[in-house]
Amino acid sequence: MKTGNKDVPGKADIVFGIRKSKELMEKFPRTTEYFNQSFESYRTAIPKERVIVSEAFVAQAKNWKPPARFFQYNQDTGFHPIDEKQAKDKTHEGLRGMKRAHDRRESTKALSDRPQPAKANHPKPAKVIPKLVSDPKNYVVFAIGNNPKMLEKYPRTNRFRELVHRNFEAHLNGTAERRVAIQENVLEQVYNWDPPGEFWKMHRGHGKISPVDEKHARRETQKVFASLRQEHRKRESKKLEGNVEGSEEDDEISIAPTTTSDIQESNNGDDVGARTNSSRSGQSDEGTPDYNHAKAVDKPSNSRSETETTRTQPSQNSETPHSKKRLFIETASDIDLLETEMKNWDPSSIRYKLRKRFLARTIVVKL
Repeated sequence: MKTGNKDVPGKADIVFGIRKSKELMEKFPRTTEYFNQSFESYRTAIPKERVIVSEAFVAQAKNWKPPARFFQYNQDTGFHPIDEKQAKDKTHEGLRGMKRAHDRRESTKALSDRPQPAKANHPKPAKVIPKLVSDPKNYVVFAIGNNPKMLEKYPRTNRFRELVHRNFEAHLNGTAERRVAIQENVLEQVYNWDPPGEFWKMHRGHGKISPVDEKHARRETQKVFASLRQEHRKRESKKLEGNVEGSEEDDEISIAPTTTSDIQESNNGDDVGARTNSSRSGQSDEGTPDYNHAKAVDKPSNSRSETETTRTQPSQNSETPHSKKRLFIETASDIDLLETEMKNWDPSSIRYKLRKRFLARTIVVKL
């Protein structure tokens, strides 16, 4: 049996990129049959399942008799065979374009079917051909900042931003493939608005706007999500830095001396766990009667302070390996709470690393 050239499509093959050529569509009739069979299932599927539907029809076409091959037509270079992955992408792209055209036709038909008001019996005015100018209220404009006048002029820009913010949490925690799917879903929702949204972009040089196609809209949407992720990281970093500095300042008074000389010096001065009202008022001469009297009076009620001192001071004969660093004293139950909270954190995040460093410099005491 004689086989044809593998680089030249036949009547049994499916060719992408020939929709605008009536002659080529007649030459490769299976292309029309392929898209017509798959369109209804694609149109009625929910957005998350449309990619699966398009991929299923690629596999189905390969099981036809004879099996269909997939080609891409270029006006300059001619026909080129493509692999299965490229065929799936081209099928999804073609079906998505067909659905948008179908939705526009349905929207126009619905507007034309509305009941018209009764006409008065007066002479017909001169026929005026209206200019086909789209409504600026349907524009979604990129790069206009937070200018109130511009946002009031193009209100759908705020609606688009709200849509992005609603999907930002899933976009932030998703994989690369999940993020692309979320961006595509956002664009799909804008195109499905009633009336459909139109993407424009502000040019900072001359301050005018111009329409952008789907490819540029996808790129600009990706930039919007990227800028939101960057702002989120900055806020988290500042928040963590503030929390760490505050915790270090609060724990300064509970730092235990790590050598024998430090302990003696601490006992000669103001003891952290056994401060009394007399020491706060400046009476620090141990030999004076007032000091001894205050010490005797405060001694019965000082049991808690002595307990805190034993909690915050390690043994005097042991030197810790962190003697040159700032130490933190925590109970075992507090450490368990901190470690449980860390289980839901990303190990590569800044707050996870800061918490790890804090725990490495913490002395655990048992009560």
